[in-house]
Amino acid sequence: MITGMSRSRQNWWTEIAIGGGVTVVVFLALSAIVSAATGSKYATMSDDTGWLLVVPAVAAGVWAAARYRRR
Repeated sequence: MITGMSRSRQNWWTEIAIGGGVTVVVFLALSAIVSAATGSKYATMSDDTGWLLVVPAVAAGVWAAARYRRR
């Protein structure tokens, strides 16, 4: 346990870590699924298609952090 930090500050950092971790895991999972489903076509898509993966990943991270906060 980190000393010298208030309880709310520790929770804030934990929420950030949970949200960031879930975002990364969901992004990697979605990337793997899309890559497996589309094969070589995925590599030739435009750069804007990355946002189609980032938005749900960030939404999942925010949702997970909010669930942690409300526990």
